[in-house]
Amino acid sequence: MSRSVRQGEAADAPGTPGAPAAPQHVTLDRNYSPRHPVNLRRQVRPRLDTSFSLKSYVGAAATLFEKAQKFDRQGSLDSAFVNYLMAASVASFVPKHPEWEQVKQQRGATFASYQELMKRTPEIVSRTKAIEAQLCEREEALADQQPPPLGPKSPRRLPELPHDQTLSVEQLWQQLNPGFDKTSDGVNEWLVRRAGCSVLLVDSRPRAAFALGTIGGADVLCLDAELVHDNASEEDLAELLDVAPLEHERFANRASYDLVIIFDTESRGVTGNVERVFSALRRSGVSPTLLRGGFDAWKRVVGDNGVSRPQEETPKPASLAPVQPEPSPVEPQPKESYPPTKPCVPPPVYYPSSSGSRRMRDIPSSLHPGQPPEYPAAQGRDTTLAYGQSAVQVPPPAAPSAYDRMPPRPPAERAPMAPKDTAKDQIVLACGLHNFGNSCYMNATLQCLSATVSLSRYMLDGMYKRAINVQNPLGTRGALAEAYAQLVRRLWRGQGPFAPYEFRDVISRVAPVFRGSEQQDAQEFLVFLLDGLHEDLNLVLQRPAPFELSDAQQKIIDTSAPQVASSIEWQRYRTRENSVIVDTFQGQLRNRMTCTVCGTISTTYNTFMYLSLPIPHVRRGSVSLEQCLNAFVHDEVMDGANAWHCPKCKKPRRSIKQLTFARLPPILLIQLKRFYYKGAVTEKIRTRVTFPIDDFDLTNYMPPPLPPGAAMPGYVPSQTQRPPYVYDLYGVTHHFGDLNTGHYTASVRTHGRWMECDDTRIGSESESKLHSDSLYILWFRRQPLPVYN
Repeated sequence: MSRSVRQGEAADAPGTPGAPAAPQHVTLDRNYSPRHPVNLRRQVRPRLDTSFSLKSYVGAAATLFEKAQKFDRQGSLDSAFVNYLMAASVASFVPKHPEWEQVKQQRGATFASYQELMKRTPEIVSRTKAIEAQLCEREEALADQQPPPLGPKSPRRLPELPHDQTLSVEQLWQQLNPGFDKTSDGVNEWLVRRAGCSVLLVDSRPRAAFALGTIGGADVLCLDAELVHDNASEEDLAELLDVAPLEHERFANRASYDLVIIFDTESRGVTGNVERVFSALRRSGVSPTLLRGGFDAWKRVVGDNGVSRPQEETPKPASLAPVQPEPSPVEPQPKESYPPTKPCVPPPVYYPSSSGSRRMRDIPSSLHPGQPPEYPAAQGRDTTLAYGQSAVQVPPPAAPSAYDRMPPRPPAERAPMAPKDTAKDQIVLACGLHNFGNSCYMNATLQCLSATVSLSRYMLDGMYKRAINVQNPLGTRGALAEAYAQLVRRLWRGQGPFAPYEFRDVISRVAPVFRGSEQQDAQEFLVFLLDGLHEDLNLVLQRPAPFELSDAQQKIIDTSAPQVASSIEWQRYRTRENSVIVDTFQGQLRNRMTCTVCGTISTTYNTFMYLSLPIPHVRRGSVSLEQCLNAFVHDEVMDGANAWHCPKCKKPRRSIKQLTFARLPPILLIQLKRFYYKGAVTEKIRTRVTFPIDDFDLTNYMPPPLPPGAAMPGYVPSQTQRPPYVYDLYGVTHHFGDLNTGHYTASVRTHGRWMECDDTRIGSESESKLHSDSLYILWFRRQPLPVYN
């Protein structure tokens, strides 16, 4: 079947009915803009290819007509015009096809479909003419708005274009900077910049490197060569640019450029990864030229002034599935995060001495605002920290946060407050997933996880590839991460329902329970998937042995302010667990036990991936999510069989258990405990739980910032763990029925609207439907924090 033809694209690539036998460069009429109907018609060049069946041509024509109508309804007249023309052109080949006579005699389904299409031909012709008239009026209006030139125009003297497939840095500089001409009207003289050729630069380096800086002075786009497979089609290349709408538009208009220049880091020849991109561009209808020496040569010859940083783009609300960057609850960071090519070493775990003193060299540089972190080699680090007169060996440090591995950012001028970027502002695309029998638990979970934009963007950009830990015996050597990344790519294309066979095959190899047709719990599947992704992407290549606290260290934890103790324990945890999953989903709970006999206190800090909240019992009506939270953190008396073994009394004692939050994650997952055992039977709590969709404020559940002078010397508060802690809902996992025979669906938020995802069916949903007794898992995204000068 034919795919849609994007605005500015040439005819369909080979492999599609109506494609040209050999892609050729489209020559545009320079008397008109690329969006003028004259040039849009030039992009429609289908040719009859008898290797495709006549049935394929009929189907392709019908599909093109439907897509033309879709673009027409959306107001995208350029794309509608091109698709109407393509539909008519492809349909015209049907009577010329060698199979036509046989099909006409048989009068079967294909013939009937063609007859139906012919009945719509007058409609196609009429609408195409109407659109062409509108486009002409638009172009004339734009031409009238152009200001008159200030002086005589310089004659268009293009630099000589390269005749072979390569050019040097000096030649590219000449193309981008053609110089000036002196012109005169007999009285005055002007220096007029020569009209150089139009250049499209194709950066085939990874998008992470592209974001750090690329060749400036011309339109540029990034086609990561590692993501371009052999025999990649024009459509495959376009899909790689779905995350960058401006680049996508440039690729669609590639035929309007005089030169298309490809480069990588060194560009030593049309070989390897570069050859795949080079060949794919040729198949897309352009003749690319290789920049000899690549980006390194350009930077060496031209210098930093010739390097530009790609601009942040505003996504289009079209079907291109632009991936919005996840708003961090701290000061905005560069668009990408970059895993290191070598394992990094973070600051040491810090336990202050009993006197509160601390040597400056033990203070992690990452705790000083405005300074880039420095990670000395692990071999040369003194890991002995002082506790009074004793010395304790701490575990070797691990890598820094997966979202913090970024180059230092220069200070920027900004307003006192960052713009509020909430869950309702995010753009998410979804398409249906086929059910394997009872795999709705999997489908609903995957839809909500895909709507977690920060993680999806991490997978779509290919950043996960540089974090895969093949040495971790607890992981799958990257197989699960790769399968999930491929799944996210297909979901974000939004091209229609599909069956996630590859993903299911990989995850069921690790957990065969997910292969069968039995119903499973969505929460258990989610936790297993996140744990598996964490192990695949854990940056700690060799986990140090678990580090047990001594009595002296435990006393420091017990007596320190919770903000300080939390930071110490979080650093200790990160020496073993450090991945994008930890950065995104994991928080920390503070569990304090107090003996009611001797008053001994013991405090532990534990991480969590999700909160499992009890639903308070009510005879009728509903309960609020805040009531569920209060039931989760209320003080609990531990007595009888649950009595705490007091380390001072050396026996079980009646005690008070206090559970509080110490750290909240960017993405907060809340499961409602709807299932419980009543004898041998599993029962479901059907109480309706009310909740805020926006501005869910958890600030009162977190310890407040320490007042000035209250913290011990050397302590610098976390830039993420500061108020306010306000969240917006962006996803809901629903459960209908009972545990064994129920059904799961998902609701995800995109651009202020809610979509219902029920296996293959994707449709709009009202907010009122979210507040029902089917509520099972809530997906919250933290709002960005205020940013001050």
